[in-house]
Amino acid sequence: MSTNFLILQEMTVDATAAPSRSQREARPGSVFAQLNVEWAQLRSDVEVGRIVASWAQSEPALAGLSTLALIEQAKSGPVDARVDALLAALVRRASSAGPDAAVAARVVLQLMLPKAAQISRAHGWLHPDIDERDQLAVCCMYTVIRTFPQRITHHVPPYLAWGAHRAMRKELFAQAQELPSEGIETFPPPLPQVNASEELAHLLTWAVAQQIISGQDAELLVARYGHEAPGRQHSWKQIGDLHEIAATTGLSPDAIKKRCSRATRKLAAAARDYLAVAAPDQ
Repeated sequence: MSTNFLILQEMTVDATAAPSRSQREARPGSVFAQLNVEWAQLRSDVEVGRIVASWAQSEPALAGLSTLALIEQAKSGPVDARVDALLAALVRRASSAGPDAAVAARVVLQLMLPKAAQISRAHGWLHPDIDERDQLAVCCMYTVIRTFPQRITHHVPPYLAWGAHRAMRKELFAQAQELPSEGIETFPPPLPQVNASEELAHLLTWAVAQQIISGQDAELLVARYGHEAPGRQHSWKQIGDLHEIAATTGLSPDAIKKRCSRATRKLAAAARDYLAVAAPDQ
């Protein structure tokens, strides 16, 4: 049986166990803490302020967002059409050869840090060193931002998330295959099989691109069901905490459950079409 159907089945099952709240951002010395300190400095940087103010004048999607604080505030709510357009405008600049590309890339990276933390956590079973894993997740996210295809102008958040997730997974498997020759027989590298988190990312990216579900619904599903249970690789039995998700999205727990349920039913109905597209790559 395809893992696509197993994913959809497990997404319909509620559970009482909730993942522990991530403390990476507050952990002294972590890459996330360092980036947050740097971000606070950038918010008061005169030259960065001038560049951001110019964006507000030239980019319709950034109109009225003349400071980093305003951009961050605009991104803090649900991922709706305006947030998607905001990120699309920033990523377009970040992946260009323009003089402000580095600044735009740094802004997008800050906005995507929570997703980078999720990606790092999802690969805990594959690379237990949290500091190295966090660093790699941030590097993968930044690389995807700087190389983002200019042709993609919609559903930017899930594309960024999936690109970083795929890049990190590829790098970790490459590292596993570079073990010293004398250790290969005793500690063989893991097979590059597609696990549940990668499978779900494929499915959601496809579903958003096909307009089967919205970008925000995809984000909700990832937040609710995108946590692999510790010590149980390829398992989706650990469910995201509703109240934690509500605090970050502005939606009520009841609304989140209803939207996730509707989105899951839509995905289940479209699963056969997805399998027809995904089958050649598997």
